[in-house]
Amino acid sequence: MSLYAEFCGSVKTTGSSCKKSSKSNCEGCICNYFRDIFNCLPFNNSNGLTQFVIVLKGTSEPLDLTGASSPTLFRLVNFSDKNCCLALSYEVTLDTGATATRNFILDCSDIAGVTYVNDGDLGTGNSI
Repeated sequence: MSLYAEFCGSVKTTGSSCKKSSKSNCEGCICNYFRDIFNCLPFNNSNGLTQFVIVLKGTSEPLDLTGASSPTLFRLVNFSDKNCCLALSYEVTLDTGATATRNFILDCSDIAGVTYVNDGDLGTGNSI
């Protein structure tokens, strides 16, 4: 089954049940993608499907919030069907060499494309 069919249409779950969702104000494939991940899959921040690279509408390059000249890897934290609010987290390296988690919140309808990344390897993954 293609990722599009799996996440943007006929989601099939294994060993889990989808939460009943009320009428959503958020439409479109990207919002559906995050809704399905958050509501239907065994939601776990350590699984390969919750690490993403995103491209915002009006841009052609993946979003880089760290200034490292490479795409920021995001993890899904929360999704709200009521207001289309998508909460993501990402890691930054501090001047001391330690890492810290930062949050990024945006409207899912502002995203043009998503690539999920397997095990933090930007060379692997699939695009939606």
